[in-house]
Amino acid sequence: MALFIRKRPPERCHSAELEVAEMLAGLGDDWLVRWGFNYRDNQGASREGDFLVSSPKGGVLVLEVKAGTVSLNPYTGSWNTARGDDPMVQLDEEWSDVMEQVSRHGGHRPSVYVGRALGTPHLSLPQGALAHHGIGREFIFDRRDLQSFEQVFDQRMRAWGARVSRTDREVFEAAFGNEGTPKAIRHFIDDIDRTLLRHTEAGFAILDQLAGNHRFLVSGGAGTGKTWLALELARRWASEGRHVLVLAYNLGFTAELRALVERMRAMSRIPHGSISVMSWEDVVRTLFVDAGLPYEPPQGKEAQRMFFEQDVPGLLGDIIAAGTIRSRFDALVVDEGQDHDTSNAAMGGQGGWWRAYFQLLRRGRQAPVAVFHDVAQRPSFRAGAFDVDALLATWQAEPVRVRLVRSLRYTRQIHAYLESLVSPALANLKAGLGSPPAWHQGIDVEHASATFEEAPNAVAEIVARWVNQGWAKPEQILVLSRRGKLEGSSLRAISTLAGYPLADDFHPPRGSVGFGSVNRAKGLDRLAAPFFMGASRARQLLAVVGVTS
Repeated sequence: MALFIRKRPPERCHSAELEVAEMLAGLGDDWLVRWGFNYRDNQGASREGDFLVSSPKGGVLVLEVKAGTVSLNPYTGSWNTARGDDPMVQLDEEWSDVMEQVSRHGGHRPSVYVGRALGTPHLSLPQGALAHHGIGREFIFDRRDLQSFEQVFDQRMRAWGARVSRTDREVFEAAFGNEGTPKAIRHFIDDIDRTLLRHTEAGFAILDQLAGNHRFLVSGGAGTGKTWLALELARRWASEGRHVLVLAYNLGFTAELRALVERMRAMSRIPHGSISVMSWEDVVRTLFVDAGLPYEPPQGKEAQRMFFEQDVPGLLGDIIAAGTIRSRFDALVVDEGQDHDTSNAAMGGQGGWWRAYFQLLRRGRQAPVAVFHDVAQRPSFRAGAFDVDALLATWQAEPVRVRLVRSLRYTRQIHAYLESLVSPALANLKAGLGSPPAWHQGIDVEHASATFEEAPNAVAEIVARWVNQGWAKPEQILVLSRRGKLEGSSLRAISTLAGYPLADDFHPPRGSVGFGSVNRAKGLDRLAAPFFMGASRARQLLAVVGVTS
């Protein structure tokens, strides 16, 4: 993976820029990319360019990204760019200022050759084309060029007659590398940015094809993209002016969904309407308030179990019968739907919790509804039940049924590891993995064995290596245990891992490592996970630590 020095916040990036960033990430470890840099235009105003790419062989490329077809209207003289002006003018301004900065930091070293080009990920030029709307072909990296970046970079440098030297890197780092070190930023796109990009690139074609439907029942195994399809559908419904409720089950997953919706909003991807994300417990609290009842969960594990499995369902049944629920949403999207009961003995009546959910909708059972589920992921110890037929009996119209079959979460190494696990209890989960992913080669899954006392050092060694080698930032690593709380695990006696604070939280502060139980982690998607029980939560890095008594 290329080493990135990143400056530009993701919410300021166009999706085309993120696409180019992902393509550049596929370069080798000895390539260096500056993402976002300041330059002065011809009027002396400070502006920001997209990418500077430094080759290990020498030479630097100024790469300015343009979305769409990059075309000129011959009648108006305007380009279809954001500012409507000639993209080569902007590129030349960037190029001139970059050359000046490189020259200023060169000292007594040989001058660095600086090339320039427009990066056009949505443009595929015909073979043999010499120009595009008056722009010379040598100044355009179209989609095929970006996908074969290293080869095309070398070709262009030779065509330009560039004289390059390995000392060029020293000058480039002096001029543009003073805001971070490659080691600290190797994994340059954080969890949300990278995953949003990956699924945005897929185009959500299935939703395009089914755009006229308002009832969806979507099934798929772990890592098949249910959550991303659910969020995209919620975004589309909200963009039509609706107030959409996105419903999850556990609190950790709910917080994750809220962060993703906030990122969408910051990137102006929800131009109209709104999306509210709630957990099942949030809904219960809201319904209690509507009915004028106090919501006061007791202390203690057994008391809480009785409260949520007996008291709450019984009271919900009374609230539904009384008709005191205030409708406030226009559409409903439920993720991890298998965790939401379709029947519960304490509630009475068919439909379970779903009877309350429909009463939250202004159009009731006629409102747009989408449910994403995987029955293999419902914990066997949970009271109540989820039954697809019982759910459908509460709907007034037959939904479109969709089955997701391709794994979208894992590297090939993690996918192969999950496939290799042999246990009757994992049969359904393995069946839902789908075919191996076609992208993201990662590193092999690690295995370690330690006694209860040795486990903290074993986990700390893995965390230190991942961070020091630049594979992950501390906050991107999640340690999962079968224990519900940190104090019950083998890490209970420590407060730091490899010098980083250990936070009993799925969303640790920057510079800290997260910790959580496997059961509460369901639905989450993490870059790295160093414990066995949460293997299916890891996306690119996985270490399995077996703890013996």
